[in-house]
Formats: sequence, C-alpha cells, structure tokens
Amino acid sequence: MQHREAIRYLRRMAQTARLLGEPPARARRFGRAARTLQSWAAEDWARWSEGEPPAAAPLDPRIEPRLRRFVATGRARDLEARQLRIPPGLFDILRVRGLTPARARVLWQQGRIVTLRQLARACRRGTLAQLPGFDEGLQTRILAQFVRARHLRTTWLRYRALEAAGRREAELAQVPGVLRVARAGEPRRATELVSRLVWVIAAEAPETVLARLATLEGARLLPPASPDRMRREPADEPPEEIVVVDAAHFAARLFLETGGRAHVRGVLRQLARRDPDAPPPGAAAARASADPVEAGALGLPADEAEIYARAGLAFVPPELREGRGEIRPARAGSLPRLVEPGDLQGVFHVHTNWSDGRATIPEVAAEARALGWRYIGIADHSRGAFYARGLDAGRLAQQAEEVRRVQRDFPDVRIFHGVECDILPDGRLDLDARTLSSLDYVIASVHTLLDMESEAMTRRVVAAVSQPATTILAHPSGRLFHERPPYRLAWPRVYEAAAASGVAIEFNTTPSRLDLDWRRIRAATGHGVRLAVNPDAHHLEGLHRVALGLETARKGWLTAAQVLNTLPIADVEEHFHARRTRR
Repeated sequence: MQHREAIRYLRRMAQTARLLGEPPARARRFGRAARTLQSWAAEDWARWSEGEPPAAAPLDPRIEPRLRRFVATGRARDLEARQLRIPPGLFDILRVRGLTPARARVLWQQGRIVTLRQLARACRRGTLAQLPGFDEGLQTRILAQFVRARHLRTTWLRYRALEAAGRREAELAQVPGVLRVARAGEPRRATELVSRLVWVIAAEAPETVLARLATLEGARLLPPASPDRMRREPADEPPEEIVVVDAAHFAARLFLETGGRAHVRGVLRQLARRDPDAPPPGAAAARASADPVEAGALGLPADEAEIYARAGLAFVPPELREGRGEIRPARAGSLPRLVEPGDLQGVFHVHTNWSDGRATIPEVAAEARALGWRYIGIADHSRGAFYARGLDAGRLAQQAEEVRRVQRDFPDVRIFHGVECDILPDGRLDLDARTLSSLDYVIASVHTLLDMESEAMTRRVVAAVSQPATTILAHPSGRLFHERPPYRLAWPRVYEAAAASGVAIEFNTTPSRLDLDWRRIRAATGHGVRLAVNPDAHHLEGLHRVALGLETARKGWLTAAQVLNTLPIADVEEHFHARRTRR
C-alpha cells in the first residue's frame, strides 16, 4: 500500500461524507487526517506501516483503525459502500472550480444535475442560478470554464465535427467555380476525435476559386510554398484545411489527403515497385498536405481505385488507411469485408422512460421498425443506478408485462427484454440470479468506483464476465471523451474471460464513448470474442447514431460475422437461450 493511496482514501472519505450529507464533524475528521498523513515524511509512513508511532503528528484515533484495515486488506469497503450511493458524475463535477461537495450535493438532490453535460446545460439555460447556494455570478464563472475548455480543446467529437462539416460543405459547394467537394483526413477515416476538417475541391480555375475561398470568415492563404491550399479557423468549431485542384487531379489529391502518412507512403512504395514512372514514395509525396508538392506533379491515376490497382493492391476502405498493417493483406487480397450498417438486424442496449430514457417502449419499437431492424432490446438500468431510477426485481417484472403487451402490437419487430445490471465492486451483479434468469439477456456495466487500481478493476470485470447470467459487457473501459479517462484494465485477461464464457463485448456507439476502442477490436476478435454494436440510447436520436458509430468500429477490421446483432432473430434467440440455460 502506497502513502499516496492512503491519502487519497482519506480525502475521498471526506468528500463522500459531505456529498451524502453526513454530520460536518465527520467530514472534517477525515479531511484533517488526510492533511496529517500528507505532512508525514516517508520515514513516518514506514514506521506507522510497521506498527510503530510516527515521529510526526499522529492520526486521529477515530480514523486510524479504518486506515489500518484499508492498508492491511487493500480494500476500502466502507468507501465502496459510500460511493455506490453517489452518482459517479458528481466526482467529475467536483473538478469544476467553485463547486464544493456541499454545492455538488445541492446539484444532485435539488437540481438533479449529476454530470458535467447536465451542469453545462443548466448554465446555458440560466437555471443553475436558481438553486440554493448558487447565484448568477457563480453560474457565469462556471459557464466561462466550459467555454474556455472548448476554446482550449484541440479535438472535437466526430459527430459534432461532422455537423460542422455538413454546414461548411454546403457553403463551399455554393462558391462559383467549384465542381466537387469531398471530405478527407480524419473525418473520412472515421476517427473518433477530429482535430481538423480537410477538404479536397475540384475547380474549373483552382487559383480563382482559392482566391474566392480566402474571403470566407476565418480564412487565410498559406505561403507561396503551398499554392493550392488554405486554412480556415472559424470561431468555436474545428479548423479546416482546403485543397483546391483541377478535376483531373482530384482523385489523386483525395487519396493523398485521406490516408495517414504511413498508409500513403506504403501505397506509393508498392506503386514504385510496379511502375518505374510512378512518383517516389518519399516524404514529399507521402505528405502532400505539408510539403510543396502539387497533386498534378505526382503522376498518380485519376481514380482512387486505379491507384490501388496500379499498386497491385485491393482497394482499402478509408477507415483502414491508418498504416496499421493493411498494406500486406491488401497485396494478398485478404482484406476483410467490413461490417455495414445494413448488416445490423437490431440493437440490445436501449433505455426507456422506465429508468433514465426519454422514450416509451412502444416509441422505441416503432423507431426500430422505421429503421428496418428485425429486433430491439430494452435494457434499462438496474436498482444500483438509483440516480437513473434503476429497476429492482418488482419493477422489472412489471416492465416484462408491458414488453409482452407491446410485442402484440409489433409482430414484425421482436422485442427482447433485458437489463443493464451494475457490476458491484467485487464483481457480483446488482440483481439476484433468479431475477436475472427471467430476462432474455443481461448487460453488465461498471458505473461506480471508476478509479480502482488496475488489478482490482480487472478482477472485478473478469468476475462479472464470468458470471453465468452475463450476456454482454457494456462500454468496457468507461471512458467519456473530454470528460473522463478510461479505467485501468489488463485487457488480455478480459478478452480471455469473455471468450471462455461466450460473453460479447460492446462497441458503444454513443459519440462520447465509442468503446470498445477501435484499436482494441482486433485483439478482442483475435481472442474469439464477439462484439455487440449498441447505441446505449437514452432517446430516439441515439438509435439513429448507430450507423455513424459503426464507421469507427470498422477501423478495428470488424466483420459482420464478428457482431452479435447481425444474427437473424432465431439465432439470437438460440444464443440467449443458451446463455440462460448456462446459468
């Protein structure tokens, strides 16, 4: 047990005491104990750990026994029990300057604000100032922190970047002389975060069109060394780079501006081996976006597919152009056929107004029908997520009755009844085995104690995956872009446990999650793990973002055969039945 871990334990105990509204004296005792422990030298900590009194100030005798249990066992059961009663987003909120635990408790208890997004929304709407202990001055200062964070941010969530791209694409297309506009760079490669928008434009007179584009707000031409490109930096939106060429060189430049540097260099190297007149695979050709090389001077074919064909390669989908081993299978003709939105027959992770979702079960079923899906899975939160109105056994039974009633009205859409069940600190699930066995499937998720050490968190997740009731492990790293880092896991052990138990790991298409990280998908499927592509939808709009999120999942070389929800209804029913009987 490290000195700093003990200090963190005491500080978190003080925080939770305040958040739970316990007597102020208790919180002060833990806070003082943390400051005392922080004042100790390494020698004091070593003496205390050996059972000897430290030379520095002693600990409060009412606190010391708790700390000794924590140090001896490595488990803070008292802290775990407290944190299970607190929405995890409140600990993110405490990082906002000006928000004390007492104020965070007001947000939670009286404002029903338990995430940073809800806090930002309340500031923008002006409702934060109406809560006790808050005023317009504090609301303005908190909002300024969110605005400042946006300005300092160097990446944007992909769906936000694409919203901006849609607006700008329409604007660019209206410029006189523009023949064609295409997205390149990160947006075309479907990266989960976008640092800039990249456009390739075909024009009748490139120099004239470039001059016209330079009049747009936030635009600036680059030095003469880059005569065919400009940059634009609109306020509070992703910056963009715009390349303007004639129509004959459009495809070549789109290829150069789309792929990562390693990918482009690899293709050009292959091309040079087969064609002595091909452009050199050096840095100048591979980095046309940064070097003074016009696409026309590179001598590439005027069609992207032809570029790959001339290089002796199968066409590489833009999502795979990252330089992560795609050239060799493209040369061998063994690139996988990536999963397509049309391969999905339905999804399983959908919340309704039974917990913290906004739509009713009939509305969800109707939307699934409109999307052409054959089935939909309802998986509201379990009782542990009390802040999300999680369901206990009784309410789950009532919900099952409604599912059966709604099913009669939607004979063409199979409605599966499941639950998103919290994974407790020791890896047990939040509901009893009898309740879970009554459901079609069980999604297991971590929502609390996200800062556990890697070994403890790995044991927790592996234990949950190994539970007979578990069908799917949801948002497996718990990350939230721009809000929360992933928790620490020994991933190979998780893959092995999932493969051994036949549990699918979720790729969560929520734009702020996109988790399992696409860089880990190949490792997971390499262990024989099947993925479930799910929206984790809390409103109907979330169902429509599945296709967008799937583009990023494709970066992990994901095929339809590796996805649970590409199976037809009968096969899904058989899979769920096998899981239930295994219990």
